[in-house]
Amino acid sequence: MSASGLKNGKPDIRHWWLLPVSGVVLIAMGSWIFTEQLSAYLSISLLFAVGITGTGFIELMFVISTRRASGVVRWALLGAFVDLFIGIYLWFYPLISLIIVPVILGSWLMLRGVLAIASAGTCVTTAGKTGPRLSICGLLVLVTGIVLLTNMIWGNEDIILHTGVGFVIAGLFRVYLGFRLRNFKTPAHGQ
Repeated sequence: MSASGLKNGKPDIRHWWLLPVSGVVLIAMGSWIFTEQLSAYLSISLLFAVGITGTGFIELMFVISTRRASGVVRWALLGAFVDLFIGIYLWFYPLISLIIVPVILGSWLMLRGVLAIASAGTCVTTAGKTGPRLSICGLLVLVTGIVLLTNMIWGNEDIILHTGVGFVIAGLFRVYLGFRLRNFKTPAHGQ
């Protein structure tokens, strides 16, 4: 294996399944937001803290287990640290986060959209045709974050709707990326 973590020209990604797991967590959070709209705004900061901290830990486990695989890991590491920072912040300051939840959620969705687009760019170089689909998911997450930030005066229902949409799209991106990375899984020694 080379210093870059590539084996036979493909990244060595053994724990690809961690990304779909974090994606399912985000999809579940988005679905919950859609079904519990009345209570969602009151409990969204706690849910967001739990979910974002959880996906941050899962993504950090993916990075640690994959280490030297590819450029996707660098973006995943940045995303894991951002998720952990925001999740821990929301744990320690729940009342403040409830007041500024549109700013926090919009900023997080925008950053996740940019990271998704960057990951898609890395996948273009290693996976070929996967990149455009992943870029579209990243762009949708980015646009959702921008809409949430620029239209905070819409009211709680629209904030909840856009937050749910952003979570589901971000989750779908992670699930899709994880299954695309599964194709790069290298066999154990001697196989």
